[in-house]
Amino acid sequence: MPLLTNDLWRSELSKCIDLANRDSKFELVAFVFMPEHVHLLVFPLHNEPDIGKYLSSLKMGLSQFVRQQLESSKSKLLQTLMIRERPGKTCFRFWQEGPGFDRNLYSPRAIQASIDYIHRNPIERRLCKKTLQEGC
Repeated sequence: MPLLTNDLWRSELSKCIDLANRDSKFELVAFVFMPEHVHLLVFPLHNEPDIGKYLSSLKMGLSQFVRQQLESSKSKLLQTLMIRERPGKTCFRFWQEGPGFDRNLYSPRAIQASIDYIHRNPIERRLCKKTLQEGC
């Protein structure tokens, strides 16, 4: 669902990323917020990074914020984002279930290719016309 079209939610996501970076000791290298997903390229600042903890932290922070916003405004979207986990148990789900797609990059070439892919994503979806490097 295109849930990241709301400026307030994107701003809160930025805060959640900053907090997760600080707490989990990652550095943000490149990112893009798309209407229905996010691309992040992060660099661990220590030898034993826990990407699962990092992603869980930033996802949970935004999810709690959004749920609070939807509840206080009595938004109908709240019901849409409530899913049935099993009979008798429902939960709020802002993020798609699962860990996401992550991989390790080892060469400068792979890192640059990933940065280029991330930055091209909104251009290919025609959400913008050109990148900052192209004078946007």
